[in-house]
Amino acid sequence: MENSIKISSKELANLLSKETRSNVLNVTYLVDEPLSKQVKKVYQVQKLVNITHVYINHDYQQKVRNLTGEEFEAESLSKYGRIRICSTLLQAIKTEEYILDGIVLNEQSIQSIRYFHKGTEITKLEAEKMDLFAPRYYNPSEEKTKGRGKVSKEDNFGMCQPYFKRIKLLKMNKVIYEIID
Repeated sequence: MENSIKISSKELANLLSKETRSNVLNVTYLVDEPLSKQVKKVYQVQKLVNITHVYINHDYQQKVRNLTGEEFEAESLSKYGRIRICSTLLQAIKTEEYILDGIVLNEQSIQSIRYFHKGTEITKLEAEKMDLFAPRYYNPSEEKTKGRGKVSKEDNFGMCQPYFKRIKLLKMNKVIYEIID
């Protein structure tokens, strides 16, 4: 039987900041769909994402070097409005909000994505029929692999960097943390 603990996003960030070894998390979070249209600066589609294998305490720069066998220098986090707090946490420069820093090694780890419009669950097809996606959704550009295109498609990996206030559930070491704020 797994333990379940109700915790604030700030308490969760504090807990994860103490993790110094590689660890695997199961994370469920709610975010705006970046490919949806915006009305008065409000995204029209949100998505609830569940990822079963988010690895923490993995160095992005070193990961790219290991996969390519080449020297690689990661771009500064400040270019993206972030600073590193510790190996598991980033912080937004403007808002000072904490962000989880994780790596997803394969797409099979993404177990589900559920879409919402104005708080009501909809399918991706319904969102398309309702014309809720921006033009760039329908005209995808060639996606680069990590390391500014240096990592092969077979070895490519993803980043999982949700704001802690967006995390709904997080499972670590057989404990489920339910975020209450």
